[in-house]
Amino acid sequence: MVFTETREGASVGNNQVTVSLTDAGGQETIPANYNSQTTLKRFVRSGDNFFNFSLTSQASPRQKPDKPADKPDKPAGNGS
Repeated sequence: MVFTETREGASVGNNQVTVSLTDAGGQETIPANYNSQTTLKRFVRSGDNFFNFSLTSQASPRQKPDKPADKPDKPAGNGS
């Protein structure tokens, strides 16, 4: 992870994440929703942090593990 060209790591707090890989011709090989149009975010704590990302070729990333999973909605009634 790179904060700036001269400083390694990320700043503590919320961070926007970009994932990039170019081919030999300099063309981006990772879908834009992971880099130039990223929606990926992670909260960085002081010390070592480890984040895994499951990238797909779909239009938008699905995982946001820093937020707890929403509880399933309760049924709106029992029909009687």
